[in-house]
Amino acid sequence: MENPVQPPRTHVYLRLKTETVRSLKRLQNQSAQASIDDLIVKMIGLTDAHRSSLKNFGWRVYKGYRN
Repeated sequence: MENPVQPPRTHVYLRLKTETVRSLKRLQNQSAQASIDDLIVKMIGLTDAHRSSLKNFGWRVYKGYRN
């Protein structure tokens, strides 16, 4: 039996999904992307570049390089 204080999980899932789509559409408009798919591709590219930058920085620190 679900806790009466908390909304059912289905409601929470649907609210999260709705908020996510709303946020993606807002980001799409702010970044002037033609579609949400284009926005997601751009976000994945930025994330990969950032992750690569952090990895390279970590190796420089590990090897003792200085800027």
